[in-house]
Parts: sequence; structure tokens; C-alpha cells
Amino acid sequence: NEKLTYHEIIDSDIKTKMVRLTVLDYDRMTKNDMIGITTVPLDGLIPQKQHLYGEILKEPEEETHEASAVVDRGRIQISLHYQANKELKVTIVRCSMLMVPGSDTLPNPMVKVNIRPSLKRNTYKRKTEIIKQTSNPEFGHKAKFTYDISSFDIESNDRCLEVTVWDCTGLKRHGFIGSVVLGKESGGTTRSHWEDALSSCGHRVTRWHMLEGESTSTLGECSSIELTDQRQPEAVSPAAP
Repeated sequence: NEKLTYHEIIDSDIKTKMVRLTVLDYDRMTKNDMIGITTVPLDGLIPQKQHLYGEILKEPEEETHEASAVVDRGRIQISLHYQANKELKVTIVRCSMLMVPGSDTLPNPMVKVNIRPSLKRNTYKRKTEIIKQTSNPEFGHKAKFTYDISSFDIESNDRCLEVTVWDCTGLKRHGFIGSVVLGKESGGTTRSHWEDALSSCGHRVTRWHMLEGESTSTLGECSSIELTDQRQPEAVSPAAP
């Protein structure tokens, strides 16, 4: 009787996406065995009304390419606060619906943040804690980073904020989930978020972004970071804390 909450579902998601359910036989020692898969289209759902479905599980090879094609990498909510004293405060609020390509297990998400190009190596690299086994990690006040940007022009066209999400397996290297780049050359909602934050000095600007499938970041170590268990996060509003 477990309930799962997905944040920031929009009308276009209801019309084009579906819920993909994978049933596994848990094995503590080896990889979990696949029992079956089913998908439930979201199209036709009525707001505030509960819908009950009885679906037949299919063999993994019976799953259509169309069903898997609509599964994205997830979303991330980022807050930017540009201040008159030449500081940029970046908050990683939360992620939603994270999917690890090629994996049937819940990720251990960690987020890396970097201002590029940097004047010195690793000067502006930051990372959150790792949150254990969840597709909807809540970071909030634990993922606030303050950057001193007095030494360069933050409004130059080539300056950007790169945010990458990783699945930390507990080994020395971890797997890439997705990324988003905010800057004047990024285009779309990421560009408008960046420009609105810089033009709204003293005010926090918070937006959701879709994760993309490319990253220029290198893989790093994560074994020394403490994992925080958040398997059943409480439902919260999409507004930044």
C-alpha cells in the first residue's frame, strides 16, 4: 500500500507520458531478477480523482520501444540569489523522477555544481551530500552554496553554471544521470532563469529544469561522503524553502 509522489507534473506530461512499473525479485547477494513490466498511460487522468488499474505484467522483451522512449532522466529545482556584494547563492532544492539509464534500482543521488569557466582549477566546484535510494531527493538547506564572484564578470556570455546529477554506488566512481547548464548561451528556460536571476539583484529566483543527457564534468570519488537515507521523502510544495 505504498504511495509515491511525483513533483512538478505539468499538463503536457499527462498527455504524453506514462508510468512504468517494474517488479523485481530482490536478491541481497546478486543483481535483482526481473519478474515483469507494465506501463500505465497518464492521458485521461482527472485531477483530484483516484484511478485504479489492474494490469498484466509482461516479459521485459515484450516492452515496446515507444514506452521506454518517453522516460526522461528527471528534473531538478534550482534557486539562484544574486547579491549586490558580488555573491551568487545557489541552492539545489530537490530532484524529481530521477532515472538511471540502464538500471532497475533506485539511485543514490548526488549533485555537483560548478561555475565555468573558472579562473583556477576546482575553485568553484561544490557537491551535495548523497541521499540513499530515492528518485526524489530533497536537499534544501543542506545544499546552499555561496560563490564570491567579485574577481570576474558573471554576466559575460561564456560564463555559466553547470549542474550535474550522479548516482553514487558506494564505489570510488559513480554514474552520470543528467545535467543542466544555466547561462546566456544555453537557451530556453535555462537561459531565462540565469538572466532573470542576474537582473533581479537581491531576490531569489527558483525554477525547475529538465535534466539533459550530456555532461562535461569528469567522474569523481564519492566513497568518503556520508549517505543519508531518504527512501520515503515527505511530499512538499514545489516552492523553494
